[in-house]
Amino acid sequence: MRIENGILQNAEFHNERLARTVKDYFRKPLPPEASDLESLLKTRGIPEEFQSGCVKCRFLYDFIEDDFSYRIEYAHYIRREINTLMLVEGSPDYRFKYTDRSALDLLMAEKGSCDDVIIVKNGLLTDAWSSNIVLLKSGQWYTPAHPLLLGTARAKLLSEGRITERDIEAAEIKTYEALKLINAMLPFGQQPLIPVSAVESL
Repeated sequence: MRIENGILQNAEFHNERLARTVKDYFRKPLPPEASDLESLLKTRGIPEEFQSGCVKCRFLYDFIEDDFSYRIEYAHYIRREINTLMLVEGSPDYRFKYTDRSALDLLMAEKGSCDDVIIVKNGLLTDAWSSNIVLLKSGQWYTPAHPLLLGTARAKLLSEGRITERDIEAAEIKTYEALKLINAMLPFGQQPLIPVSAVESL
């Protein structure tokens, strides 16, 4: 989650994903104290050193039998420079935001000299290593209809009507003009355009 000067960004979308994950993965109701992450962070208190600038906040949670447990981690955020991407084929299961990213890391290892990967599943574009993707064509932004992870930044842009879902075949990526990588830490408006010519195929 992204915290800007002590304020949690896109809180409603993080709350929605947390509730959905607890229901679908754990098959349990979300405890009331975790239903509003913004209030929870304020109650717990954000450490003073993380109350200014751009901060990455991790809310890690689990159930041990019926007991909900969690911990909160903070770190100052440094954006990775990504200029080139490699198309790689894979079918990792990342419907939920697991701490175990080993399946994604194996695909990232195939990036060669590129900075990141775009994962192709059944011939369709899905996500980059740690980001959803959006692609530009004729003034309209599109995002893969079947991403590996339903990201919160993606959900917000869809709710605002700024992007449209569609199946995008890997073979047709060159018919688009450019792309952006988006996630909670990479707001759409702050990301540079990456030309599709910077995307390579294995």
